[in-house]
Amino acid sequence: MRKWRRVKCYVDTAKGFGLLLLALIMKGLEEVKKRARCVGLVLFVLLVWLIYSRLDPCRGRIITSNLCRDFFRGEVSGRLCSRLCREETVQLSVCVENGARKTFWWDDMLLRVPGALEETGREVTLMEGMLPSEFMALLLDHLQLLLGPGDFHSLVRQLKKFADFNEDGKLSLGEAQSLWRLVHDREFLVIFIFQHSIIFPPLNGTCGSIFGFQYPEEDKLYDKDIFPLHLLSANAYRWFLPSWEQRAKVAVGVLDLMFDIYEDNHIKFFMCDITPAVIGHTGGHEALVTDARNIFSSAMLANALENRTCTHDHHCHYSSYCTTMCDTLQQRCTGEVTKPTLWQACLMLKEYILFDAPEKIRVTLDRLLQRCSHLIIYGQSIDMSHVILITDLKTILWDHIKNMNVR
Repeated sequence: MRKWRRVKCYVDTAKGFGLLLLALIMKGLEEVKKRARCVGLVLFVLLVWLIYSRLDPCRGRIITSNLCRDFFRGEVSGRLCSRLCREETVQLSVCVENGARKTFWWDDMLLRVPGALEETGREVTLMEGMLPSEFMALLLDHLQLLLGPGDFHSLVRQLKKFADFNEDGKLSLGEAQSLWRLVHDREFLVIFIFQHSIIFPPLNGTCGSIFGFQYPEEDKLYDKDIFPLHLLSANAYRWFLPSWEQRAKVAVGVLDLMFDIYEDNHIKFFMCDITPAVIGHTGGHEALVTDARNIFSSAMLANALENRTCTHDHHCHYSSYCTTMCDTLQQRCTGEVTKPTLWQACLMLKEYILFDAPEKIRVTLDRLLQRCSHLIIYGQSIDMSHVILITDLKTILWDHIKNMNVR
Protein backbone atom coordinates (compact mmCIF):
# COMPACT_ATOMS: atom_id res chain seq x y z
CA MET A 1 0.00 0.00 0.00
CA ARG A 2 2.81 2.39 0.94
CA LYS A 3 4.52 1.59 -2.35
CA TRP A 4 1.29 2.28 -4.26
CA ARG A 5 0.92 5.64 -2.49
CA ARG A 6 4.40 6.59 -3.51
CA VAL A 7 3.63 5.61 -7.11
CA LYS A 8 0.36 7.59 -6.99
CA CYS A 9 2.24 10.54 -5.52
CA TYR A 10 4.75 10.38 -8.34
CA VAL A 11 1.93 10.16 -10.90
CA ASP A 12 0.11 13.11 -9.35
CA THR A 13 3.30 15.09 -9.26
CA ALA A 14 4.08 14.26 -12.87
CA LYS A 15 0.52 15.11 -13.82
CA GLY A 16 0.86 18.45 -12.02
CA PHE A 17 4.11 19.22 -13.80
CA GLY A 18 2.53 18.19 -17.08
CA LEU A 19 -0.44 20.46 -16.55
CA LEU A 20 1.88 23.28 -15.54
CA LEU A 21 4.01 22.69 -18.61
CA LEU A 22 0.90 22.57 -20.80
CA ALA A 23 -0.34 25.82 -19.25
CA LEU A 24 3.01 27.46 -19.89
CA ILE A 25 3.00 26.22 -23.49
CA MET A 26 -0.53 27.54 -24.04
CA LYS A 27 0.41 30.85 -22.49
CA GLY A 28 3.52 30.96 -24.67
CA LEU A 29 1.40 30.28 -27.74
CA GLU A 30 -0.90 33.14 -26.78
CA GLU A 31 2.12 35.43 -26.39
CA VAL A 32 3.43 34.28 -29.77
CA LYS A 33 0.03 34.99 -31.32
CA LYS A 34 -0.05 38.44 -29.73
CA ARG A 35 3.48 39.18 -30.91
CA ALA A 36 2.69 37.83 -34.35
CA ARG A 37 -0.33 40.12 -34.54
CA CYS A 38 1.82 43.08 -33.42
CA VAL A 39 4.54 42.20 -35.91
CA GLY A 40 1.94 41.78 -38.63
CA LEU A 41 0.41 45.16 -37.81
CA VAL A 42 3.83 46.84 -37.83
CA LEU A 43 4.71 45.21 -41.15
CA PHE A 44 1.37 46.29 -42.61
CA VAL A 45 1.89 49.91 -41.50
CA LEU A 46 5.45 49.79 -42.85
CA LEU A 47 4.19 48.42 -46.18
CA VAL A 48 1.57 51.16 -46.43
CA TRP A 49 4.19 53.79 -45.61
CA LEU A 50 6.60 52.37 -48.20
CA ILE A 51 3.90 52.37 -50.87
CA TYR A 52 2.95 55.94 -49.96
CA SER A 53 6.56 57.10 -49.91
CA ARG A 54 7.09 55.53 -53.31
CA LEU A 55 4.06 57.32 -54.69
CA ASP A 56 4.96 60.70 -53.14
CA PRO A 57 8.30 60.34 -51.35
CA CYS A 58 8.98 64.03 -50.70
CA ARG A 59 5.35 65.15 -50.45
CA GLY A 60 5.67 66.74 -53.86
CA ARG A 61 1.90 66.96 -54.35
CA ILE A 62 1.44 68.96 -51.13
CA ILE A 63 4.32 71.27 -52.07
CA THR A 64 2.89 71.80 -55.56
CA SER A 65 -0.58 72.45 -54.13
CA ASN A 66 0.72 75.10 -51.69
CA LEU A 67 2.91 76.70 -54.35
CA CYS A 68 0.17 76.86 -56.97
CA ARG A 69 -2.31 78.27 -54.46
CA ASP A 70 0.10 81.17 -53.86
CA PHE A 71 0.72 81.50 -57.60
CA PHE A 72 -2.97 81.78 -58.49
CA ARG A 73 -3.37 84.35 -55.70
CA GLY A 74 -0.58 86.42 -57.29
CA GLU A 75 1.67 86.06 -54.23
CA VAL A 76 4.51 84.32 -56.11
CA SER A 77 5.73 84.31 -59.68
CA GLY A 78 8.37 82.79 -61.92
CA ARG A 79 8.98 81.26 -65.33
CA LEU A 80 8.42 77.75 -63.96
CA CYS A 81 5.05 78.59 -62.39
CA SER A 82 2.97 78.07 -65.54
CA ARG A 83 4.73 74.77 -66.28
CA LEU A 84 4.13 73.61 -62.70
CA CYS A 85 0.61 74.91 -62.12
CA ARG A 86 -1.15 75.41 -65.46
CA GLU A 87 0.46 73.14 -68.02
CA GLU A 88 1.70 70.59 -65.44
CA THR A 89 4.63 69.79 -67.75
CA VAL A 90 6.99 69.96 -64.76
CA GLN A 91 6.17 67.79 -61.76
CA LEU A 92 7.71 67.33 -58.31
CA SER A 93 7.57 63.55 -58.50
CA VAL A 94 11.11 62.16 -58.77
CA CYS A 95 12.63 62.78 -55.34
CA VAL A 96 16.42 62.57 -55.02
CA GLU A 97 16.85 64.19 -51.60
CA ASN A 98 14.46 64.36 -48.67
CA GLY A 99 15.04 66.39 -45.53
CA ALA A 100 14.84 69.96 -44.30
CA ARG A 101 15.39 70.84 -47.92
CA LYS A 102 14.10 68.73 -50.77
CA THR A 103 15.44 68.10 -54.24
CA PHE A 104 13.49 66.79 -57.22
CA TRP A 105 14.73 65.72 -60.61
CA TRP A 106 12.81 66.48 -63.78
CA ASP A 107 14.16 65.84 -67.28
CA ASP A 108 17.73 67.30 -67.15
CA MET A 109 16.96 69.71 -64.31
CA LEU A 110 17.34 69.63 -60.52
CA LEU A 111 14.69 71.51 -58.57
CA ARG A 112 15.62 72.79 -55.13
CA VAL A 113 12.59 73.14 -52.84
CA PRO A 114 12.61 74.59 -49.29
CA GLY A 115 10.93 72.33 -46.76
CA ALA A 116 8.84 75.29 -45.58
CA LEU A 117 6.64 74.86 -48.65
CA GLU A 118 5.17 71.73 -47.05
CA GLU A 119 3.46 74.01 -44.55
CA THR A 120 1.78 77.38 -44.90
CA GLY A 121 2.96 80.71 -43.60
CA ARG A 122 6.56 79.78 -42.82
CA GLU A 123 8.31 81.34 -45.80
CA VAL A 124 9.87 84.80 -45.81
CA THR A 125 7.19 87.37 -46.56
CA LEU A 126 7.51 91.04 -47.50
CA MET A 127 5.68 93.69 -45.52
CA GLU A 128 2.47 94.87 -47.10
CA GLY A 129 2.52 98.27 -48.76
CA MET A 130 6.28 98.36 -49.30
CA LEU A 131 7.35 100.81 -51.99
CA PRO A 132 9.60 99.62 -54.86
CA SER A 133 12.40 101.94 -53.68
CA GLU A 134 12.13 100.49 -50.17
CA PHE A 135 12.36 96.96 -51.54
CA MET A 136 15.47 97.82 -53.58
CA ALA A 137 17.10 99.31 -50.47
CA LEU A 138 16.14 96.23 -48.46
CA LEU A 139 17.62 93.98 -51.15
CA LEU A 140 20.85 95.99 -51.19
CA ASP A 141 21.20 95.75 -47.39
CA HIS A 142 20.65 92.00 -47.55
CA LEU A 143 23.37 91.55 -50.18
CA GLN A 144 25.84 93.63 -48.17
CA LEU A 145 25.12 91.46 -45.13
CA LEU A 146 25.83 88.26 -47.11
CA LEU A 147 28.67 89.49 -49.30
CA GLY A 148 30.35 92.09 -47.16
CA PRO A 149 30.92 95.80 -47.86
CA GLY A 150 30.88 96.72 -51.52
CA ASP A 151 28.93 98.29 -54.33
CA PHE A 152 26.17 95.86 -55.31
CA HIS A 153 23.92 98.21 -57.26
CA SER A 154 24.76 96.36 -60.48
CA LEU A 155 23.87 93.02 -58.88
CA VAL A 156 20.58 94.47 -57.61
CA ARG A 157 19.72 95.61 -61.15
CA GLN A 158 20.53 92.14 -62.52
CA LEU A 159 18.33 90.50 -59.88
CA LYS A 160 15.50 92.91 -60.61
CA LYS A 161 15.72 92.18 -64.33
CA PHE A 162 15.77 88.45 -63.62
CA ALA A 163 12.70 88.71 -61.37
CA ASP A 164 10.70 90.79 -63.88
CA PHE A 165 9.18 87.66 -65.38
CA ASN A 166 6.57 89.46 -67.49
CA GLU A 167 9.21 91.97 -68.63
CA ASP A 168 7.08 95.04 -68.02
CA GLY A 169 9.93 96.97 -66.36
CA LYS A 170 8.53 96.81 -62.81
CA LEU A 171 8.10 94.22 -60.08
CA SER A 172 4.67 93.00 -59.02
CA LEU A 173 4.06 91.73 -55.49
CA GLY A 174 4.48 88.14 -56.67
CA GLU A 175 7.72 88.93 -58.50
CA ALA A 176 9.20 90.93 -55.62
CA GLN A 177 8.22 88.36 -53.00
CA SER A 178 9.61 85.51 -55.10
CA LEU A 179 12.92 87.33 -55.53
CA TRP A 180 13.08 88.09 -51.80
CA ARG A 181 12.64 84.41 -50.98
CA LEU A 182 15.19 83.32 -53.55
CA VAL A 183 17.97 85.63 -52.32
CA HIS A 184 17.57 84.11 -48.87
CA ASP A 185 18.75 80.85 -50.41
CA ARG A 186 22.55 80.89 -50.45
CA GLU A 187 22.85 78.34 -53.24
CA PHE A 188 20.57 80.31 -55.55
CA LEU A 189 22.44 83.54 -54.84
CA VAL A 190 25.84 81.94 -55.49
CA ILE A 191 24.68 80.32 -58.74
CA PHE A 192 23.15 83.61 -59.85
CA ILE A 193 26.32 85.60 -59.07
CA PHE A 194 28.41 83.15 -61.09
CA GLN A 195 26.10 82.79 -64.10
CA HIS A 196 28.88 84.29 -66.21
CA SER A 197 31.00 81.21 -65.42
CA ILE A 198 30.56 78.10 -67.59
CA ILE A 199 31.47 75.99 -64.55
CA PHE A 200 28.22 76.91 -62.79
CA PRO A 201 24.96 75.39 -64.05
CA PRO A 202 22.51 77.63 -65.92
CA LEU A 203 19.37 78.53 -63.97
CA ASN A 204 16.46 76.93 -65.81
CA GLY A 205 13.71 78.84 -64.08
CA THR A 206 12.09 79.64 -60.75
CA CYS A 207 8.66 79.70 -59.13
CA GLY A 208 8.40 81.38 -55.76
CA SER A 209 11.26 80.01 -53.67
CA ILE A 210 11.79 77.00 -55.97
CA PHE A 211 14.59 77.17 -58.52
CA GLY A 212 15.83 74.72 -61.11
CA PHE A 213 19.22 74.34 -62.72
CA GLN A 214 20.85 72.14 -65.32
CA TYR A 215 22.04 68.75 -64.14
CA PRO A 216 25.02 67.20 -65.97
CA GLU A 217 25.19 63.72 -67.43
CA GLU A 218 27.79 62.67 -64.85
CA ASP A 219 26.87 64.02 -61.42
CA LYS A 220 30.22 63.36 -59.75
CA LEU A 221 33.88 63.10 -60.71
CA TYR A 222 34.34 59.71 -59.09
CA ASP A 223 33.14 57.52 -56.24
CA LYS A 224 35.78 55.57 -54.34
CA ASP A 225 33.15 53.58 -52.43
CA ILE A 226 31.30 51.89 -55.29
CA PHE A 227 29.74 48.80 -53.72
CA PRO A 228 30.89 46.05 -53.92
CA LEU A 229 33.87 46.97 -56.12
CA HIS A 230 35.69 48.82 -53.34
CA LEU A 231 35.83 45.48 -51.47
CA LEU A 232 37.90 44.06 -54.32
CA SER A 233 40.29 46.97 -54.69
CA ALA A 234 40.68 50.46 -53.25
CA ASN A 235 41.33 51.67 -56.80
CA ALA A 236 38.37 49.94 -58.43
CA TYR A 237 36.70 53.32 -58.99
CA ARG A 238 39.29 54.01 -61.67
CA TRP A 239 37.86 51.28 -63.90
CA PHE A 240 34.87 53.47 -64.77
CA LEU A 241 36.63 56.79 -65.30
CA PRO A 242 36.89 58.44 -68.75
CA SER A 243 40.19 58.43 -70.61
CA TRP A 244 43.03 60.50 -69.18
CA GLU A 245 42.69 63.17 -71.88
CA GLN A 246 38.97 63.52 -71.12
CA ARG A 247 39.65 63.73 -67.40
CA ALA A 248 42.34 66.33 -68.03
CA LYS A 249 39.72 68.45 -69.81
CA VAL A 250 37.42 68.13 -66.79
CA ALA A 251 40.35 69.02 -64.51
CA VAL A 252 40.89 72.25 -66.46
CA GLY A 253 37.28 73.13 -65.69
CA VAL A 254 37.83 72.46 -62.00
CA LEU A 255 40.82 74.81 -62.08
CA ASP A 256 38.66 77.43 -63.80
CA LEU A 257 36.20 77.03 -60.92
CA MET A 258 39.00 77.67 -58.43
CA PHE A 259 39.96 80.84 -60.32
CA ASP A 260 36.35 82.07 -60.57
CA ILE A 261 35.41 81.68 -56.92
CA TYR A 262 38.73 82.86 -55.51
CA GLU A 263 37.67 86.43 -56.01
CA ASP A 264 34.64 87.94 -57.76
CA ASN A 265 33.98 91.67 -57.63
CA HIS A 266 36.58 91.93 -54.82
CA ILE A 267 34.77 89.23 -52.81
CA LYS A 268 36.51 85.99 -51.91
CA PHE A 269 34.45 82.80 -52.01
CA PHE A 270 35.30 79.42 -50.55
CA MET A 271 33.95 75.96 -51.30
CA CYS A 272 33.56 74.34 -47.90
CA ASP A 273 32.77 70.83 -49.15
CA ILE A 274 34.83 70.44 -52.31
CA THR A 275 34.55 66.72 -52.97
CA PRO A 276 34.11 64.57 -56.11
CA ALA A 277 30.39 64.42 -55.26
CA VAL A 278 29.70 68.14 -55.86
CA ILE A 279 31.35 68.48 -59.27
CA GLY A 280 30.27 66.56 -62.34
CA HIS A 281 30.71 66.99 -66.07
CA THR A 282 28.72 67.13 -69.27
CA GLY A 283 28.89 64.60 -72.08
CA GLY A 284 31.54 66.85 -73.65
CA HIS A 285 33.61 66.63 -70.45
CA GLU A 286 32.96 70.20 -69.38
CA ALA A 287 33.13 70.44 -65.58
CA LEU A 288 29.93 71.61 -63.89
CA VAL A 289 29.11 72.30 -60.25
CA THR A 290 26.29 70.03 -59.10
CA ASP A 291 25.90 71.35 -55.56
CA ALA A 292 26.72 74.93 -54.58
CA ARG A 293 25.11 74.86 -51.13
CA ASN A 294 28.42 75.10 -49.31
CA ILE A 295 30.04 77.92 -51.27
CA PHE A 296 30.48 80.87 -48.91
CA SER A 297 31.72 84.41 -49.19
CA SER A 298 34.02 85.61 -46.41
CA ALA A 299 31.08 87.50 -44.90
CA MET A 300 28.86 84.40 -45.03
CA LEU A 301 31.49 82.40 -43.17
CA ALA A 302 31.93 85.16 -40.61
CA ASN A 303 28.14 85.23 -40.09
CA ALA A 304 28.05 81.44 -39.72
CA LEU A 305 30.74 81.57 -37.03
CA GLU A 306 29.81 84.88 -35.41
CA ASN A 307 28.69 83.34 -32.11
CA ARG A 308 31.96 81.47 -31.58
CA THR A 309 34.69 82.79 -29.36
CA CYS A 310 38.24 81.62 -29.98
CA THR A 311 41.84 81.74 -28.88
CA HIS A 312 43.15 79.66 -31.78
CA ASP A 313 42.23 78.97 -35.41
CA HIS A 314 41.08 75.42 -34.69
CA HIS A 315 38.21 76.87 -32.64
CA CYS A 316 36.90 78.36 -35.92
CA HIS A 317 36.34 75.04 -37.68
CA TYR A 318 33.32 75.14 -40.01
CA SER A 319 34.05 72.00 -42.01
CA SER A 320 36.97 69.78 -42.98
CA TYR A 321 37.72 72.22 -45.80
CA CYS A 322 36.93 75.53 -44.08
CA THR A 323 38.72 76.63 -40.93
CA THR A 324 38.85 80.38 -40.50
CA MET A 325 41.37 82.54 -38.72
CA CYS A 326 40.85 83.59 -35.13
CA ASP A 327 41.17 87.28 -34.27
CA THR A 328 43.01 86.71 -30.99
CA LEU A 329 42.62 90.33 -29.89
CA GLN A 330 38.83 90.27 -30.28
CA GLN A 331 38.69 86.51 -29.55
CA ARG A 332 36.24 86.15 -32.44
CA CYS A 333 36.30 83.98 -35.54
CA THR A 334 36.80 85.84 -38.81
CA GLY A 335 35.67 84.95 -42.32
CA GLU A 336 39.18 84.40 -43.70
CA VAL A 337 40.01 80.73 -44.20
CA THR A 338 43.45 79.38 -43.31
CA LYS A 339 43.72 77.42 -46.57
CA PRO A 340 42.22 78.34 -49.95
CA THR A 341 39.86 75.99 -51.77
CA LEU A 342 42.58 75.22 -54.32
CA TRP A 343 44.48 73.33 -51.61
CA GLN A 344 41.73 70.72 -51.31
CA ALA A 345 40.97 70.77 -55.04
CA CYS A 346 44.54 69.67 -55.77
CA LEU A 347 44.16 66.66 -53.46
CA MET A 348 41.01 65.71 -55.35
CA LEU A 349 42.63 66.19 -58.77
CA LYS A 350 45.60 64.10 -57.69
CA GLU A 351 43.22 61.15 -57.19
CA TYR A 352 41.54 61.93 -60.51
CA ILE A 353 44.32 62.54 -63.05
CA LEU A 354 47.74 61.69 -61.64
CA PHE A 355 47.67 57.89 -61.44
CA ASP A 356 47.84 57.26 -65.21
CA ALA A 357 49.10 60.62 -66.45
CA PRO A 358 51.43 60.50 -69.49
CA GLU A 359 54.97 59.69 -68.44
CA LYS A 360 56.53 62.87 -69.77
CA ILE A 361 54.33 65.21 -67.67
CA ARG A 362 53.66 63.08 -64.58
CA VAL A 363 56.60 64.35 -62.52
CA THR A 364 55.88 68.00 -63.32
CA LEU A 365 52.17 67.53 -62.71
CA ASP A 366 52.83 65.86 -59.36
CA ARG A 367 55.18 68.68 -58.34
CA LEU A 368 52.59 71.33 -59.19
CA LEU A 369 49.85 69.51 -57.31
CA GLN A 370 52.15 69.20 -54.30
CA ARG A 371 52.71 72.96 -54.36
CA CYS A 372 49.07 73.44 -53.42
CA SER A 373 49.80 72.15 -49.91
CA HIS A 374 51.97 75.21 -49.30
CA LEU A 375 49.13 77.66 -50.02
CA ILE A 376 48.51 78.57 -46.38
CA ILE A 377 47.33 82.12 -45.88
CA TYR A 378 47.95 83.31 -42.31
CA GLY A 379 47.65 87.00 -42.99
CA GLN A 380 49.93 87.15 -46.01
CA SER A 381 48.72 87.72 -49.54
CA ILE A 382 48.85 84.61 -51.69
CA ASP A 383 46.97 86.09 -54.64
CA MET A 384 49.92 85.92 -57.03
CA SER A 385 50.93 82.39 -55.98
CA HIS A 386 47.33 81.24 -56.37
CA VAL A 387 46.97 82.63 -59.89
CA ILE A 388 50.40 81.36 -61.03
CA LEU A 389 49.73 77.85 -59.76
CA ILE A 390 46.35 77.62 -61.48
CA THR A 391 47.88 78.95 -64.70
CA ASP A 392 50.79 76.47 -64.57
CA LEU A 393 48.47 73.51 -63.97
CA LYS A 394 46.12 74.53 -66.79
CA THR A 395 49.05 75.09 -69.15
CA ILE A 396 50.59 71.67 -68.64
CA LEU A 397 47.21 69.96 -69.10
CA TRP A 398 46.16 71.96 -72.16
CA ASP A 399 49.54 71.67 -73.84
CA HIS A 400 49.16 67.91 -73.72
CA ILE A 401 45.51 67.58 -74.81
CA LYS A 402 44.94 70.52 -77.18
CA ASN A 403 46.01 68.57 -80.25
CA MET A 404 44.16 65.36 -79.33
CA ASN A 405 40.69 66.53 -80.35
CA VAL A 406 39.30 65.56 -76.95
CA ARG A 407 35.50 65.39 -76.71
